[in-house]
Amino acid sequence: MIGEEFCPAVKRAREFKLYTYDGRILLDLYRGGGRAFSGHKSGKLVLTLKNAAEQGVFCDYPSVYGGRLQKALRTLFPAFPYSAVFSGESAAMQAADALFDKKTALCDPVRGESGSFERWRPTLPVSSKAQTLFVILPAGGFSRAVALCSRTPLSAGETLSPVETAVLTRAVYDWIALSEKIADEAPKIAAPAWKRNGFYLLYSGSDYDKMRTEALNRGVLLPPTAAEAAVLPLTATKGDWGKITEVLTLSEGEY
Repeated sequence: MIGEEFCPAVKRAREFKLYTYDGRILLDLYRGGGRAFSGHKSGKLVLTLKNAAEQGVFCDYPSVYGGRLQKALRTLFPAFPYSAVFSGESAAMQAADALFDKKTALCDPVRGESGSFERWRPTLPVSSKAQTLFVILPAGGFSRAVALCSRTPLSAGETLSPVETAVLTRAVYDWIALSEKIADEAPKIAAPAWKRNGFYLLYSGSDYDKMRTEALNRGVLLPPTAAEAAVLPLTATKGDWGKITEVLTLSEGEY
């Protein structure tokens, strides 16, 4: 659970910015651990949520949206035509262990890892070694659901509510549309304490907690721990890039 020692109470969010109750504007390089990779309130997610909520089915009952989500995932990952959706990471990992008949390491391309079981990272390529993808959908942080997408048939996943499934389906199509428009990567930033892979950054310096606190004081929200990847915005103003560069290039004597 994330407390106010990590981030002040947030009143609203738009794209890659958080607006707090105390009047601050934060550039969000955490984005819910990547669940809001595309930004907050992006695409048509809010309209989809409103329309699905009007139908009133919030319980985990079967609906037409389950099939629509599977179709959307096949469109996003044509080489991985089989999918199963789960309510969270723990359930998805248990299903993966059963699939591989053993506890399987999840490879993360942000760290340069590749293997039969890979986490999908938007904008990074999927390796030829991957047989099953662990997919955290960029649904603006609305859902904690995870999809497994595989080259071979999978056992059935969990049934999610029509509201949640509709939003996840919309998130997939929004990402497909957005991915065709974004630049290959964000501007180059010389930041020796960070290892960069496309839009992703991993901290390799020391005293991360102090550095994260100083970044927050300067208006940039970083992940709670150094083990989690920071995510650069897909688009930003020159002034925002300047603030991000200032934070990423902080030396130890400055925090």
